[in-house]
Parts: sequence; structure tokens; C-alpha cells
Amino acid sequence: MLQDRGGTPSLTPAECFENYADALLREFGGSADRALATARAVAADSADETGYPMRWRHVALAVELCQRAAEMTSQVLPGSYQPGSLAAHAARH
Repeated sequence: MLQDRGGTPSLTPAECFENYADALLREFGGSADRALATARAVAADSADETGYPMRWRHVALAVELCQRAAEMTSQVLPGSYQPGSLAAHAARH
């Protein structure tokens, strides 16, 4: 993300993440189902890598990116972060 910010230093990491999620959603043809299927596949494929904790961070980020792409279709996902929710309120305090 830091390399991608090089051309537009005013973008925050959160904005870069949103741009990546948007690009991913376009790659999936706007399908929330494809984004969620990819998240499941990433998690399932990494089950054999429990001995490599650093890889789990990348897996978690990939899953979060797929989840955000699905949310961009206005689909509300169980357990997802929604601005204005109780979780959002707790995060600010």
C-alpha cells in the first residue's frame, strides 16, 4: 500500500484499502458471492500453514479485503463492521 501511495501521498492507508477492495470487486464482476467464495478458499487453503504465524496475517488481510469487496455491494454480512453500529461506537471509545 505504501508503494501505491507514492503517486498520491494524500491517500490514507484506509483509502488505499478501499481502492483495493473496489478493484477486487470489479475483478469479480461485482459479485459479492465470488468475493466471499474467494475469502473461504483463501482461509481453507492456508489451514496447513499454522506453523507460519506471519502468513496468517496475510491470510487475514486477504479475507478482510474480500469481505470489504462483498460489503461494497450493499450486502450486510454477519459479524461485519458497519459504521454507526455498536461495534463502531465501542471502537471510538
